[in-house]
Amino acid sequence: MCKRSGCILLAALLYVCHAVAQDNGAFLDDFSRFRQQALSEQRDFRQKAISEYADFLRQAWHNYDLMRPIKPRKEKWIPPTRIPKDVEPVKNKPIDYDDVIAIPKPADKEKQPQPIEPVEEHKEDKETQLSTGVYCLDIIFRADKKKLPHLANTSNAEIARMWTQLSEKQYGNLLYDCLQNRSVYHFCDWVYLHMLDSVSQECYGKSNEATLLMAYLYQQSGYKMRLAKDDSGELVLLFASEAKLFNYPFITIDKEPFYVYGSHQKKLTVCDAAFPGEKSLSLDIREDMSSSMIVTCGLTDVRVRKAERYPDWYMGCSVMDGMLDLYTDYPSGYMNGNEMTRWALLANTPWQLHLVYDSLVWLPSVKRELSAFPELEQVERLLNWVQTGFDYKTDEEVWGRERAFFAEETLYYPYCDCEDRSILFSKLVRDVVGLKVLLVYYPGHMATAVKFNSEVAGDYILLNGDRYVVCDPTYINATVGMTMPNMDNQKAKVILLD
Repeated sequence: MCKRSGCILLAALLYVCHAVAQDNGAFLDDFSRFRQQALSEQRDFRQKAISEYADFLRQAWHNYDLMRPIKPRKEKWIPPTRIPKDVEPVKNKPIDYDDVIAIPKPADKEKQPQPIEPVEEHKEDKETQLSTGVYCLDIIFRADKKKLPHLANTSNAEIARMWTQLSEKQYGNLLYDCLQNRSVYHFCDWVYLHMLDSVSQECYGKSNEATLLMAYLYQQSGYKMRLAKDDSGELVLLFASEAKLFNYPFITIDKEPFYVYGSHQKKLTVCDAAFPGEKSLSLDIREDMSSSMIVTCGLTDVRVRKAERYPDWYMGCSVMDGMLDLYTDYPSGYMNGNEMTRWALLANTPWQLHLVYDSLVWLPSVKRELSAFPELEQVERLLNWVQTGFDYKTDEEVWGRERAFFAEETLYYPYCDCEDRSILFSKLVRDVVGLKVLLVYYPGHMATAVKFNSEVAGDYILLNGDRYVVCDPTYINATVGMTMPNMDNQKAKVILLD
């Protein structure tokens, strides 16, 4: 709830209390009138803000040079090593580290951007319903293509005119439905922006009008955006992000980057005015978005993977192809000015729904199978499964560029490297066994460290008085506590995970 709405609600409650205290038999009628007046003031406030923004659209445009996209640093990953036959027993040796890297805790779903005032639904006798696809989902919304406003050109005056028209009551249910879909399907910010793009193109096709509608819906949903034009007059949406994004060209306004959605141009003319209450897009995926997709999405073939040290134990799974498409589209970025936080963003993403072998739900089935074993063996089994069940190749070999995986992508794709294995293993240990895990970055290598509930032998990291034992998913057949050769004496960096 926005601050303004909260104040109105508080005033209403105080009014009721006062009326009851005065024993006024007609206070309910008075309160009803008061409520209607308060709602009217909310609408007036939003319309005033939209009108003022339309005035900026008529005049507040400035030239900006588009900056080149930031590229992720290329990592020269050290290839996997098999444990030697004459390896020494595990020793209790502290691992040095020179930095602890953390990112802000993900905001909960209530903290997604919201409109400056609640958007009301308008009941109509006959309403035209449209639908569009968003990663296997059919999204339903209300809009009459025949009645939608249009642009004669992309002059400032025309843009401001259509912007004002879109705020009229007859188009209000379109914004209301978009916000409802975000809530019902638990869409994260990026998928919501993608949905608005699909909705707008369903209304207008691929056009300047579609870009303007997407920008309007995005801004009125509470997000920070700027509208721009390229040299040809084509409209471009720029969006702000809490994370610094890789591979997206951007401009900087008041020291804040705004990223290009779609078209990539060298120079842009931008309306750089702000809108009240706007918030930047977050890369956090807060919830399982896939539960609604399971009926409509296809599933990939089951990939069965076995652990060498436990030949009688295997796991297989399939993943929804819609989620793979989403992850392929998903921006990669980092927080707090530190590129290494990009791995924490991936590792902190909750599991999306997928199936394991014999149609059992993935996480509960793995928990059930491992619950029969002691804590250490549970971790050992997961560690060896990740070490030996996956084939190793670097991102450069497979993709020609840096491309770290979400955990579920590693479950699907045939090849992965040490960062992918560490992210997957960290998810399994935290969500299956329930133990805390760190990512441990060495120059050219990534591993993990696990905080056990009992004393476990092995190389370890001491952090805030807690002992995290090294577990390396790329040191093939190594047990818990073993550090890959030539890593011991290098100063590691510790990456905190939720």
